[in-house]
Amino acid sequence: MSLSSTGVLLKPKRQSPDLNKEILLAFNLPSEEHVILSVKLIRTTSKGIAGKIVKVCQGEDALRKYLFETHKHHHAKLYEQGNFTTELI
Repeated sequence: MSLSSTGVLLKPKRQSPDLNKEILLAFNLPSEEHVILSVKLIRTTSKGIAGKIVKVCQGEDALRKYLFETHKHHHAKLYEQGNFTTELI
């Protein structure tokens, strides 16, 4: 599973999933916090099924923290002192 703040990419067990269907997706983050998402399946890609997050039913704060920490880890240079700004342009 690939996860962002707005959507997910899933690897289905079935070859022809029912698109335009809303599903509940439950999983644990690496911190062991439980997250439940309501996801609307949108389209099939060569990598899996793309879905849009409709609602975070449980674990919203934990998910937000996880996504931020993951972004910070992958883009550490953006967060080095002097490179990060909170000012609006």
